[in-house]
Amino acid sequence: MMRIFGIFALSVLLPLSACMKPLPRYPSMEASKAVEVMRARDGAIQTISAEGTVLLSNSDGSSVTLDAAIVARWPGFLRIRAWKFGQPAFDVTCTPEGLWIYLPEDARQRAGGAADLTVTADQFRRVWGLLGPAFLAGETQANYPDPRTLVLRRAMDPETSSETLVECEVDAETLTVRSYRFIDPGGRTRQSLSLSSYRLIEPGPLLWPRVITADGDSGRINIRLREPEINGDIPVGAFEPPRRAAKQP
Repeated sequence: MMRIFGIFALSVLLPLSACMKPLPRYPSMEASKAVEVMRARDGAIQTISAEGTVLLSNSDGSSVTLDAAIVARWPGFLRIRAWKFGQPAFDVTCTPEGLWIYLPEDARQRAGGAADLTVTADQFRRVWGLLGPAFLAGETQANYPDPRTLVLRRAMDPETSSETLVECEVDAETLTVRSYRFIDPGGRTRQSLSLSSYRLIEPGPLLWPRVITADGDSGRINIRLREPEINGDIPVGAFEPPRRAAKQP
């Protein structure tokens, strides 16, 4: 599962900026109304493109820092490229037709275990679907365990009756996601994903996290991006995988 997080975390690299506008604040409201507000706001996000960096750290202490670029269009389209010192590190392309990965052998050797990107297309789509407008598109359970926190829950994959639950913790004042927890049928948190330093993006207003940290048994992934473009034009051919990319099962 941590390998899934490696791709997922890269798919959501987000911006840092020296000058930020304050986030909108919302009055207290029923949980169902808060979900409606989030669904309408996040549903306005159609595309994103940005550049940034990602730090991959293994449980043994080894790590690698990569430059990265992302372009995405909801639903179902994503392209991530990463490089080190100008040399390609990997290329990931996801469309409704499948998932393609290109990982040069020299890049795999430089990155060591942190470069393991072996996932299936279905696994990758499920994890990628947690961010942007996709997570709130389906049915969720919602409640306030305390006045400052809204908790949302849903099955990891409702279409297959998955027994793994996704628990989403939301800041009740700004209606921004603080974290996702992936809980197995035994009640154990297998992985977690923390989101912070949200940026207000105009026009909209649209909100997107600038720092994302994924934690699991295999290590940690910390992601930062520079200025993104939201709902901009996507170049023709942006989601065509490289010729040397291998389609995943």
